[in-house]
Amino acid sequence: MLIKAFSMIPAKSDADSQTIHSLRRWRVMEILTEKGTPSRHVYGHDITNDTARASTSIKEFDREAMTITTHSGRLYKLLGAPGHSRAGAIVWKEWCHKHHVISETDVTDEYFSVDKLFSNVNEEIYTGLRELVDSVFPLRCGNCGREYRNSAEFLAATQPVHANSSGLQQSRDNEGHMVVDLFRNCVCGSTLLESFGNRRDLGEDGVKRRMRFQDMVDKLVAMGYTEEIIRGELLKLMRGQPNDVINLARLANSEHR
Repeated sequence: MLIKAFSMIPAKSDADSQTIHSLRRWRVMEILTEKGTPSRHVYGHDITNDTARASTSIKEFDREAMTITTHSGRLYKLLGAPGHSRAGAIVWKEWCHKHHVISETDVTDEYFSVDKLFSNVNEEIYTGLRELVDSVFPLRCGNCGREYRNSAEFLAATQPVHANSSGLQQSRDNEGHMVVDLFRNCVCGSTLLESFGNRRDLGEDGVKRRMRFQDMVDKLVAMGYTEEIIRGELLKLMRGQPNDVINLARLANSEHR
């Protein structure tokens, strides 16, 4: 087993209970040592200890909770989107050299790339989910003009408006239908707004998006899932956030064979 690059001892509260560490601007790396030992590590800015360099091996990665469990059983919360830290990258290289790493691969996208999640889903579901994601992009900032081509690029480059916040706000339109707004800050500092399920958007794109969304809800509900769960997971998919919709579709698909 590889030795961890830095000791990340969970802080203690007044009740002597462990608090969850928080990492920002993190990456997930897969490495191979001279001994032929493969492992995955996460490194980034450790908010809890206020240090720009932190690294630990990964035993489990919870997409929904955005947490990492280490081999020692400690829990770390990943905040915001994956990103690059110059100081963290330098220390990571030093650690790789010290531990005789002969190859390293950035596998962060494996956790967030929609394309890689679509395998083993039937073609009809695949097409619908792909169209649903594509319907949101490209997004363009009205202030600086920057265009975000896909969910991975949007999530990686933008930041939550407030720390420890998903940036989502739910409301209802004049007809009582649910509207979900997503707020994130562009690289220029301007706040971007994207609405899902907005029936007040009578444009062609808005109508098509609602039709795609409802079609996918109906198909997955027909597979045996509740509408509330499916709507929530599809919204996460559309905004590029970790979700279980692919796993739900895979499970239902295998059960219907």
